[in-house]
Amino acid sequence: MSYNLPQHRLDAILDRYRIAQDTLASNPDPATVAALSRESAELEPVVAVIEAWRAAGAGMAEASAIIDDPASDPDFRQLAEEDSRAKAAEQE
Repeated sequence: MSYNLPQHRLDAILDRYRIAQDTLASNPDPATVAALSRESAELEPVVAVIEAWRAAGAGMAEASAIIDDPASDPDFRQLAEEDSRAKAAEQE
């Protein structure tokens, strides 16, 4: 199954998480630490899923390039096909 997710919204989530992490690393006041720690804790599992989903998509693109290349070694192409199926399953 292929999902057409709004990439700009995913980017905004990743940006917000990185900003929160950077701010926490800059030794802010205790109230800011508390607020950003909560926000980071909420965003962390979402960020992990976004990054895994994007990595799977990149892996599928690499595998597709190998599969589509007629000069690819047949054994290597078969491995790419298996990898592509595994990455597709990861994206679901």
